[in-house]
Amino acid sequence: MMSLFLWEDNTMELVQIFDYDERVEALNTGAFPAAERFSLETFLDAQEKGLLEVYRLEEDGFAGFTVITRNDVATYIFYLAIAEDRRGQGLGHKAISAIQAMNPGAQLSIECEKVTKSTPYESQKMRRRRFYLSQHFHLSHIETSFQGMDFQVMCTGKDLDRKSFKELFDRIARMGYTPDIYPEAS
Repeated sequence: MMSLFLWEDNTMELVQIFDYDERVEALNTGAFPAAERFSLETFLDAQEKGLLEVYRLEEDGFAGFTVITRNDVATYIFYLAIAEDRRGQGLGHKAISAIQAMNPGAQLSIECEKVTKSTPYESQKMRRRRFYLSQHFHLSHIETSFQGMDFQVMCTGKDLDRKSFKELFDRIARMGYTPDIYPEAS
């Protein structure tokens, strides 16, 4: 069984994966720090339990992967990674558009590393923040902390739908992702 999502004016495909894919695991290992990384096997097991969905991003070949969980109101992007040799080609934007097209009208949310006044403007954290801002995400005023790493929750639309966000977070908590969640410090 394979799910494939295509839509007009976008050439990126989201192909749901159900078996080990060494390209996805290699990108997973290279893109995310060990403290916040889950193995592809863990994701596939959680997908089998109905907790989340794992997709390979394809555009003229392998472009990356994403892991999401969603309900009728919201989609939480747990992981999104573009292959290193494919970055800077607009594929992140296409991936966000593809995810949104899967659940039209749903609020998207994602955790992004916490940025402070002392974060260098050209740091990777700031580049990620600017990317999500350019994709119409904004700070939700919710922060999380997991294994010593601090994140800020960003979302699209109006204020974060906290009920849906909690429902989605409760799902992924069943696979071992249990961050502390608290209001953003002023």
